[in-house]
Amino acid sequence: MIPTYQRRDLVIATVSEFVHQRGNVTFEVIVVVDGSTDDTAQALSQLELPFSLQVKCQSNRGRASALNHGIQFAQGETLLFLDDDMHPDADLLMQHALSHAEGADLVLGHIPVHEDYRGDFLGKAVQHWTEERRQRLADAPTQLTLHDLITGQASVTRTVFDELGGFDENFNREGKFGNEDLDFCVRLQQRGYRVVFNPKAIAWQKYDVSPRHLLRQWYQAGQADVMLAGKHRHLRRFISSAHRQPWLIERLWTQPLCQCLLWLVEHGMHHRLIRHAFFYARMLEYARGVRRAGGMPGIFPVRVLAYHAIADLQGLPILSEYGIPGELFERQLDALLGAGFTFISPDQFLAFLRNEIDLDRKSLLLTFDDCYSDLLLTALPILQRRQLPALAFAVSGRSGGFNDWDEAIGAPQLRLLDAAQLHQLENAGIEIGAHSRNHVLLSTVTDPDELAGETTGSVADLESTGLKRPRFYSYPHGDFNESALLSLQVGALEGGFTVEPGTISPHHHCYQLPRIEILRSDGILRMRLKIMMAGLSPASLFRFRQGRAGGARVSVIIPAFNAADTLAVTLASLRAQCFTQWQAIVVDDGSTDDTAEIARQWAREDSRIDLICQENGGEGAARNTGILAAAHEWLLFLDADDWITPDCLSTMLRTVAKDASLAGVVCGCVRVTPEGALCPADVYSPWSLDDLFLQFAKDCPFAIHNCMVSRHLALQVGLFDTGLRTCADWDFWQRIARTGARFTSVPEVLSAYRMRPGSASSFAERVQQDGFTVLSRGHSADDRVSSPHPDHRHGAAKSGLREAMYRHSLWPASLLIGQHKDARVLLDAFAGQPFQELSPVVVADGLFNCIPLAASSTPSRWPVLWTEFEQSILEYLEALEKVSESTGLAFQAARHLERLVLEYRSEPQTATLGG
Repeated sequence: MIPTYQRRDLVIATVSEFVHQRGNVTFEVIVVVDGSTDDTAQALSQLELPFSLQVKCQSNRGRASALNHGIQFAQGETLLFLDDDMHPDADLLMQHALSHAEGADLVLGHIPVHEDYRGDFLGKAVQHWTEERRQRLADAPTQLTLHDLITGQASVTRTVFDELGGFDENFNREGKFGNEDLDFCVRLQQRGYRVVFNPKAIAWQKYDVSPRHLLRQWYQAGQADVMLAGKHRHLRRFISSAHRQPWLIERLWTQPLCQCLLWLVEHGMHHRLIRHAFFYARMLEYARGVRRAGGMPGIFPVRVLAYHAIADLQGLPILSEYGIPGELFERQLDALLGAGFTFISPDQFLAFLRNEIDLDRKSLLLTFDDCYSDLLLTALPILQRRQLPALAFAVSGRSGGFNDWDEAIGAPQLRLLDAAQLHQLENAGIEIGAHSRNHVLLSTVTDPDELAGETTGSVADLESTGLKRPRFYSYPHGDFNESALLSLQVGALEGGFTVEPGTISPHHHCYQLPRIEILRSDGILRMRLKIMMAGLSPASLFRFRQGRAGGARVSVIIPAFNAADTLAVTLASLRAQCFTQWQAIVVDDGSTDDTAEIARQWAREDSRIDLICQENGGEGAARNTGILAAAHEWLLFLDADDWITPDCLSTMLRTVAKDASLAGVVCGCVRVTPEGALCPADVYSPWSLDDLFLQFAKDCPFAIHNCMVSRHLALQVGLFDTGLRTCADWDFWQRIARTGARFTSVPEVLSAYRMRPGSASSFAERVQQDGFTVLSRGHSADDRVSSPHPDHRHGAAKSGLREAMYRHSLWPASLLIGQHKDARVLLDAFAGQPFQELSPVVVADGLFNCIPLAASSTPSRWPVLWTEFEQSILEYLEALEKVSESTGLAFQAARHLERLVLEYRSEPQTATLGG
């Protein structure tokens, strides 16, 4: 299918080249003459060819219309689109046919510039781009960016084309240039169809575009991008970021500059500075096209207002500023409505946060903290008269009581709404959110169970009264820390609000949502100034600077096996990222549940998510598939039931952007029990990563999803060892560390690991066996690493291997003890291999740290766990003393373990230890 306009000689040459096609491919050629006046149709009709040629004519309506028109006459099951300046390689049709036979729905080919057309600087520039595209996509043929989706040489099945309804002819009205192909491919991807790049499917461009024509194309491309962004709102950020908008002074001299540069290049002046200036002028023409089309559709930020009491509290200590009299509240709302502000519902806010809808330039969300009684008596009638939605946050443990948290600082009592009154609010259209259980400062809560009670517990309290499950949370006093953020994420809350001023854009950190506190002294004018200036506050500018991560991008690899119950949480944590230039590759490893369908649905909704299905080969094989398909330079491995905080990717990429010599960065991690309790976080200081190899030679210090690593390095050391069913991540990191690669750390908790009974690591004997294999490799040379660091070529000192094996065995032993199984069976592996120097303290520390994890519990439950596992622990210690021949080991390790149990918590408690 070849559309053509005013290019008679080029299209005749293109059609004639099809006589050289190889392979057993039956084909026809249809040329659609799109209003040409150069006798193209007559010249084509005179060709004598060994294949069927149809020539169809229409008035000049553009490429999309020409293709849609021609396809009406097509007989084939596969449609190949080819521009009229493409010189088909002899294997072109055969290569497209092979890709379709392998399951592709849309095949994009390689389009290098024909050697006869590389003479001028424009041809060279296009050739550079096509070669870069080929090299980038050769290793990852399914990882195409938006700008790769061009159909100057592409094929699609007739069934898919018909289902999509063909090309959108609005993009090429009146013969204009641009984006009908991008729109078609985006729609195809959204339906879940497979798009691949075949570098062997080649058509040589006879790039015959004049500088004047190129500038006109870019002007029209600017208009087309506005239309594309309007039709596919999820692409707006990508489209807007791809082209800088010029300053006002640049706009004023666009036309004079373009005319001057056109004269110079058309007269053969191609000096390097002139070439650079011409491409700069091309950008100005694009921007002029964007303005001509009305500008890029905007993504306007939302502002959230935070009120407390709607009552006259003047003269009352502490609370005076937080009480807004009803008449002032009415005047504030009327002033905002008169100024063109729109009040949105929590549903609209959530859809905006997810980047699912656009909102007006002046959108506000109204919130109330504490749920004082005046909210029902005074505020609700005011809101109802204006039909305004709102979100109110209740303190679940004080329902129907008073604000006793303020009494300690001298504030008077104010009545809070009880459960029945909260129901009245909800029935009136006011959504109820959670504001903790006891209104405490969350950053001061150190006990994980207490923190869970103040966060997810308050949600459960409100839900238990018959209210709808709260979706949002407001931090008491705006105070929070990393543990509080993770606790909200564990509870699957949609957002957490602070009282830090600022504005909110799509994909904002959903657990650090800023709000603008409205105080009594704000009046009308000052309130409007606070609202309008919120987005320009120093704090907001600081967040913007901190959010930059350079030009780096990351591919997140998610192996998934029967993960239908948890995969959505993992993907939701990605979609909530502040940093948006990521790619997620879900590798379904032969699941027998709905894992693939869930991933496919997410991929339809978000073009950054890709799904690859394969037969079951284990996590290592799935991760290898993901690495090979990754499109970006940084990799993060995330299991299908774990998640990361919204600022994880931006923080880690920002760290590696500061030092080009880094091969990776490690973040802190917290383990989460099946009940949602948080274990103490693992956080790494930079100095602990000085010599990673010596560390990895004896153990694995961090989890797989804690580390972002260079894809180049991952490929260099040979991917994951699929022969290891466990410990493959340890083996992978050990090989990377052997190269001498430099790592650093981020001392923040950015990832969460879900503890799950029955996971791969629960196969204790296999964990021990595979661990011994990794340890042996770490204490010897490893031929798999082609370029080891000189200091690590022969591995760690062999004298430390036996101690490392004994220490490693504590982990699988803990797994068995935590599952009420006999850990002594593991000690048969040490028969005849004593280690008399085995430290009782090391043994006790290992069991203390590992047994709660094996039991899917937290260390805070050790007094209970001791009662449950004491006998198994003592029996294991006695057997360990015997096989290691370490005299007194059992007694000393048991006493040290008892001290650890007693000393873990600072508050007094009753426990019986040591008989």
